[in-house]
Amino acid sequence: MPRRRPVTGRRAGDRPQSPAVRRHLTLQTLDPRRLMAADAPLGATLEDTGEFLLGRVVVTPIFLDSNGVADTKTQQWDPGEIDEVLARITEGVNWWSDTLDDLNTVHSLEFIVDRTYADDPVSVDQEPIDRVSQDYILYANRFLDQIGTPGTATLEEGMFAFNHAKRVEHDADWAFSIFVADSSNDDGFFPTSGDFQGAFAFAGGLFFVMPSTRPASTVAHEMGHIFWALDEYAGGGTYAERRGYYDTQNLNAEDNPQPGFVQEVSIMADQDQIKAAYESNTTAAVTLAQVGWQDSDGNGIFDVLDVPLKLDGTGAYDSETETFQFRGEAYAQALRNQNPAGYRSDITLNRISHVQVSIDEGPWTTVSSPDEQVALIDITVSVPSNYQSFAIRVIDQTTGITSEELRAAAGEPILGTQTFATYAFVDENEDGQQQLGEAALVSQAVAIRDAQGELITSNGVLAEDLPTNTDLNLLDGITIRGNGLFLGDNIQVRTTTGDPLFHVYDRQFNTWLPFVGTSGTLQATFDSPTALVEVDVMSLIDGSYARVTAFDSNGNLIDRVTTSLLNEPDAVLDADEAQTLRLVDPQGRIARVEIGGHAQTGVSVSGIRYGQSSALVTDANGIVSFSGLADGVYQIDAVPESVIQSFGESPLVFQVAAGEIVGDPPRLAAQRVDSLYYNVDLPEDVNGDQEVSALDALRVINELNLNGARELTRSDSITSLVDVTNDGIVTALDALRVINYLNREGSASSEPTVTTGDRAVSGESTSQVVPVASDPERAIDHLAAAWGQEPFDADDDEEAGQLF
Repeated sequence: MPRRRPVTGRRAGDRPQSPAVRRHLTLQTLDPRRLMAADAPLGATLEDTGEFLLGRVVVTPIFLDSNGVADTKTQQWDPGEIDEVLARITEGVNWWSDTLDDLNTVHSLEFIVDRTYADDPVSVDQEPIDRVSQDYILYANRFLDQIGTPGTATLEEGMFAFNHAKRVEHDADWAFSIFVADSSNDDGFFPTSGDFQGAFAFAGGLFFVMPSTRPASTVAHEMGHIFWALDEYAGGGTYAERRGYYDTQNLNAEDNPQPGFVQEVSIMADQDQIKAAYESNTTAAVTLAQVGWQDSDGNGIFDVLDVPLKLDGTGAYDSETETFQFRGEAYAQALRNQNPAGYRSDITLNRISHVQVSIDEGPWTTVSSPDEQVALIDITVSVPSNYQSFAIRVIDQTTGITSEELRAAAGEPILGTQTFATYAFVDENEDGQQQLGEAALVSQAVAIRDAQGELITSNGVLAEDLPTNTDLNLLDGITIRGNGLFLGDNIQVRTTTGDPLFHVYDRQFNTWLPFVGTSGTLQATFDSPTALVEVDVMSLIDGSYARVTAFDSNGNLIDRVTTSLLNEPDAVLDADEAQTLRLVDPQGRIARVEIGGHAQTGVSVSGIRYGQSSALVTDANGIVSFSGLADGVYQIDAVPESVIQSFGESPLVFQVAAGEIVGDPPRLAAQRVDSLYYNVDLPEDVNGDQEVSALDALRVINELNLNGARELTRSDSITSLVDVTNDGIVTALDALRVINYLNREGSASSEPTVTTGDRAVSGESTSQVVPVASDPERAIDHLAAAWGQEPFDADDDEEAGQLF
């Protein structure tokens, strides 16, 4: 069933009604595709065209002109009248921008009046002003037919699509329409036998209907409804009603029962109040709050946009290039929408205007200007080698709202804002702090353990891993069920669409559904509360939204997240085209989540994961970070891959409280230790037999011939102590160190096997034997030849110094 929106008007004594808005003309039979909400404010859907009154608003007056087919034509537009009506409409909407200016805030409000259907009025069969008000359905549908809207769409859907198209056309934030009935030869009212005599509106960015001779104050009043303001006059809105982004109660309603109540002057009250409000450019605080104008902390920024920007990412200083490199993402965050009407989309107009940096607490300098609501940040900034601190932030130019400042002292990296973050580096001076020039450890494996030393585990259910066509009643750690009027508890994995997806059972139609919508959801309850939940979603049709809402064990809302638009028109998403929605509660209270479509769309679910994986790897800056740790004590378990580095024997211990690490972030400082493949007692004793012979040198030569010169790692399966130089790498130098030792001691006693390429040469083949002790230079030359190098020159002091 289509949503029914509240209709408000100006007929004393009658309550507003909500007539059905489904279109009756179905000459066209196109697929009912939902348009994508491109170019809408962040978080807004196609049908969020009037959620709060800030930014740029497109107003499209649609002038109606009877063609005399159904009714006698009694009205006639003329150019002068059209200009006069447009002037009153412009004056009426601008009343709101003038009123905003008087409030001395940071905000602006701009109206664009689109004259397309005023200069060229729309031909309709009826004479609208002679018809009862509820006949707007006839001429509104006629308008949609003329602009090519599919007949299968409801009137509401068609008008939202039209308004959204105007929003995109004019690069605006919001858009609504006005159906204008010519009343120049009439008394300016619809017949008294109808629901409304004067103007009436459909709230939430849809449209209002007005006789052409109504004053500009009527336009201002009806526009209040468009942005969710309620009537405050007797017989209109009531004291108990609530509406708007903040779920504002209608406290200025005429029927307020509080003792001593005196109604404030308001553009939404009776005719006398409207006149006084219009002339003074003022209205009740409640009215302002319902359209989004509420400044709780008095800083000149309305609450709906008084939300910090989000900046996250990692960065580090490069001492070779004397630059600081930062990579991450920034986006505007939306205040949670509490409107009891509409879709409750969380929407913001804030933008990432500039990326700014500060060096050594100096002034903020703009280094990039994305001017986007979501922006990928990739900057490289020249920084002097003697710098002491580096900071980065993003800012919205209009409001002055900024992100948290991400900071790092000289030599240290920026870790971002995740709950947990650490970094690994080579601590050359062994002071436990990363200094300028100390290299980051990249791709370092890190494991997270709890206070008892047990690995943090992640769990989940993926449709592709579960049996098909079988009730999933006994899943480990999680219970999944349908939640809705006609949805059963039964959940199965089926391949109806070709992809394995969770299906819910619809009792009304006795069928398995591969998607969940707005009224029916997929509910996942966890055996134990968790701090992190990820849900894999996909869309089966164009323009779907998914929403995941998290609750604690008492049913209290913790948080919610909504996707952007999914997929291309009518395309079934492949797995790599799906989106993953992520919810984090640092306090670990998520007991269940509700998964469904948003804004009257449906979405499919292919997987649910919960809990944080313990297996992590550092990035290009040596940083590892993630969200999802509940408050508590944890250990970091990491072992450097290099055989000459160690993080120490004791695990690093850190505490998380209220979603943050207590104190400084833990640091994985890799300090120099003896190589795992180094004989501490006698370095030249490669085979560990407690003596040095040619065999030790040839053990190194064989290793080089088989596997090449390289950096040694803990995963190497070497049984010999080939790192004679104790530098963590195996090269010809290690063999020559043994040869040098033998030359000094004169202790070579055998001619063992030398491996050259793929064959071994034994001591019996004297032509291939290298008598190491008696002819060390020949042995060195043989080793050099095996590696395609020039023969060793014992007279070359520089080379001799390198080798010996």
